[in-house]
Amino acid sequence: MSSFFVKRKYLVVAIWLVLAIALSFLSPSLSSLVEEKGTLKLPLSTQVMKAEQIQLDHDMDPKNKKSFAIVFYSNETLSDSDKEAVKDVASNLEDNKDSIGLVSVSNSIDEPALKNTLESKDGKAILLSGTLNIKDKNLTTLYKELQSLSKVDGLERIVTGKIFVDEQANLQNEEGLKKGIIIAGILALVASVLITRKPLVVVSAVVLTLVNYLVSASIYSLLVDNGQLPITNIAPLALGLFSFLLSIIATFSLYYRYAGILSTQKSNEHSLIFALSNKQYSLLVSHAVFTLLSIGLLNTTFQITKSLSALIVLGVVSYLASISFLPSLFAVFGKTLSIPNGKTTGFVGWQKWNSLVVRRGGIFTLVALIIIAPIVGLYQQKIAYSTVDGLPNEDAAKGSRLVAKEFGQGKSTPLKLVIENTVPWNTVTGMTTIEALSRSLSQMDGVESVRSASRPFSSELDPLMLVTQAATLKDGIGKGNDGVNQIREGLQGAKDELESSSPKLKEATDGIDQLVTGTTKLETGVGKLEDGLSQIENGLRKGSVGAGQLHDGLGTAKDSTKKLIAGSKELLTGYKTIEKNFKTLYNGVSDIKMNLAKIQAGIQGSQQLAAGLGKKYPEITSDTYYKELQGTLKLLDDSLTEFITKVGTAEHGAGLLLAGLEKANAGMGQVVDGQTKLVAGLEKLYAGMGELENGIERAADGQSLVLKNVPQVTNGLGQLKDGQVQLGDGIGLFVDKVGELKDGLGQTVGGLNQIYDGLNSAQGYLGGLTTSFNPSLTGWYLPEEALSKPEFQKIFDNYMSKDSLVTTLDVTFETTPISTEGTNLVDQARKTALKSLKDQGLEAANLALAEDPSTVYSLKPIITDDLKWLITYSLIATVLLLTIAYRNIFYSIISIGAAAIVYIAGNAFAEQVFIRHYDQLGLKFLVPIFAIYLVFALACTLLAHLYVNSSTDTEEKEALLAGNIASMFAVGVVGSAIFAGLLFSSSYLFVQSALASLIGFIGLTFLVIPVLYPIFSSKLFTTNKSHTQVVEHNVTLSE
Repeated sequence: MSSFFVKRKYLVVAIWLVLAIALSFLSPSLSSLVEEKGTLKLPLSTQVMKAEQIQLDHDMDPKNKKSFAIVFYSNETLSDSDKEAVKDVASNLEDNKDSIGLVSVSNSIDEPALKNTLESKDGKAILLSGTLNIKDKNLTTLYKELQSLSKVDGLERIVTGKIFVDEQANLQNEEGLKKGIIIAGILALVASVLITRKPLVVVSAVVLTLVNYLVSASIYSLLVDNGQLPITNIAPLALGLFSFLLSIIATFSLYYRYAGILSTQKSNEHSLIFALSNKQYSLLVSHAVFTLLSIGLLNTTFQITKSLSALIVLGVVSYLASISFLPSLFAVFGKTLSIPNGKTTGFVGWQKWNSLVVRRGGIFTLVALIIIAPIVGLYQQKIAYSTVDGLPNEDAAKGSRLVAKEFGQGKSTPLKLVIENTVPWNTVTGMTTIEALSRSLSQMDGVESVRSASRPFSSELDPLMLVTQAATLKDGIGKGNDGVNQIREGLQGAKDELESSSPKLKEATDGIDQLVTGTTKLETGVGKLEDGLSQIENGLRKGSVGAGQLHDGLGTAKDSTKKLIAGSKELLTGYKTIEKNFKTLYNGVSDIKMNLAKIQAGIQGSQQLAAGLGKKYPEITSDTYYKELQGTLKLLDDSLTEFITKVGTAEHGAGLLLAGLEKANAGMGQVVDGQTKLVAGLEKLYAGMGELENGIERAADGQSLVLKNVPQVTNGLGQLKDGQVQLGDGIGLFVDKVGELKDGLGQTVGGLNQIYDGLNSAQGYLGGLTTSFNPSLTGWYLPEEALSKPEFQKIFDNYMSKDSLVTTLDVTFETTPISTEGTNLVDQARKTALKSLKDQGLEAANLALAEDPSTVYSLKPIITDDLKWLITYSLIATVLLLTIAYRNIFYSIISIGAAAIVYIAGNAFAEQVFIRHYDQLGLKFLVPIFAIYLVFALACTLLAHLYVNSSTDTEEKEALLAGNIASMFAVGVVGSAIFAGLLFSSSYLFVQSALASLIGFIGLTFLVIPVLYPIFSSKLFTTNKSHTQVVEHNVTLSE
């Protein structure tokens, strides 16, 4: 077969070239496939993908709605005019919202509650924060437009946001990679020519690279198109880089063997056939190692990692091309491969070096360990995930760094919690749940702030913040409210009674005037009666009046007096009833005055309590409800002071009225007593006149008794009249005051109605606080009516889906969550949120995490598992393959150990450089995985070519070993040149990968291959005829 590829060289070369060109035309374009299927996606089970799906299900459009920020800063504290200019920028953005796809923008001038969030502590920087809809937008154009719209004289400003940082990173990667590849290609070609001094050998390697790439890329694209393998933008790059490296390994390995044979043989063709036969097995083993390690990529999870499985195709294609196309190409070039030197003297220099190393093995081993051990010992396995790292300090990356510096490391990368529920969130219960969740998260160590529907400004909504005395205040208000209600009802009744009694009191005043007039007449009549009786007495004593006539007159007087006493008694009873009723009314007015004083004392106590609360909790003093409460309490206090004065005046009038009643009743009592005695005298007089025969003297005695009692009646009538006048004055005053009292009571009842209703609301409010189903929410309550306010609708728009079944919370950490340590914070936030939901009976709620911290949180276990799997798989697979291939377990272990050491050394060196000199947290998360194939797999591939166990002749064995070391040393130099060129890629991902690979290849090229390998091979390898003897017996070395 080897001779066929050499003898049919043109046919073989033509077949490969036609195959490569035909497949290139027939297969789908890799760039088109990358654009179509290369979007980076994590497994659907990860948090970030679950969050995206929840939002998509509820029309929240997470793929197009992206946050952004504009940072304005100065070397001096921003003035009010500066802030007004920033406010004008926000207005300008609103005016151009259709053009830029603006969804919302916030500033601290229009929304003072955002001051702590959007203004730096030193006052030198201020943010505009908002959301853009980037659907169908060119991000580069959009960025420039935002820059243009946000220009402010005298202030520096930078537009930033994850979408713009990512776009900057993509452009940086593309441009930097192009530069790195160009430089790497030039350095590789120069190094290849210098190390081999054979330009056509280098040309052969380049042609083989093109064939390997075109064929493997075409086959890979067909597999991707059929959905059998994934693709990312890394896959084509990996195919190109490894195509060149594998081509260099195969080309140099075959050429150096061919050159060694050609130095002792005359026939070029036979030398080439013999070289291919001699190296065919090592080419098989080396490609098998590379392909087998690449197969391990199929079992990885991360899309980028899995897309590297394209290397499986490359490994197979490269092997086939190496044993067929490459020898045919060598045969086409013939002896011109050796230009400019026609003959080679073998590898005498390397043989001498190997002999020296073996003789001084201990020293060289110690030196190698002294060099490499400290580097390996520095490896900390620190990983970084931030996109902004490695980008130049300009545009969006500069803005992101400025935000982190001025506002905290976690400010630019908040974690978003997405929670789906079966019932709407925009209810009192839903908002209470959100606040409980927000409070639990804000109490976590490492959390700077939480923004949610219940705290859109990262702190509790002002109207919702109360104090810890809520329970005590509720009880006091409850008791006070009961008393206010009783007073309110009593005063309402008194008001109603006064309103109904006012007309009667007026009538009573008129009736008393009539009573005074009647009493005056009665007093006059009694005086006249007294005069008549005196005349009767005198007449009797003089006997001048007839007894019969006198008897009849006395009968009439007696009957009239009896009627008079009956009326007087009835009037006295009425007066006493009036006195009793007015005494009750007087006492009621006194009670009203006393109760009003108690109410005023309670209101004044409430004023003091409110003032005390304001001092203890200054944040509530700006609350509208708090101000209204203070104003209402002061108004009621002032009104009660004025009203109590009026009630006191009414009480005084009632006292005068009562005194008049008492005096009138006393006089009326004397009238009744006098009339009673008068009737008794008249009775006697009447009887005496009937018994005139008893004598006129006896009648005169009776008449004298009557006259004696008439003055008492007269005095009583006078007292009655005085009492009636006083009663009239009292009632007149009282009636006037009752009007005022009635009006005042109406105002008081109205005021007490307000107090009653307000205390009911406050009591219910405080009841909501103290009886919350979540004990952690003591001091927080949301009235139902607040939800209908416009400001709440804006909150719902920002933090909820249109159907209100999904709500979001933004958690800002004190440190960046885009790191290995940061993922611990993210995990703690997730567990805290789940516990809070469970505590509130919402185990069924669907929680997921979004934004960059969630991506890193989701990515970390995937990358960790992929890395562990690839390392474990690579170690086991390589040991097994090399042991089976060369039947030497010690060689396998040493090879694996050497490859592992240079792999760790490369990662450790790159890690320390970027941690110490570039202030990075560690290596980019993909670097250790890339290094497995760039360093470990390639090291194993190179070491597979070093194995020498093919001759019993010690001299030939040393020559073979020297040739193998020389070829792989050359590969190591060229590989180092490639990675040195890739250091100019600008992107930290490629620069770190290149640096780790460069250090690994330097260690492999200058320590393992020329130093450690000769030492250990001299100890471990024994002569064995098993491999190439068969080939030698079948190859004729003559021309």
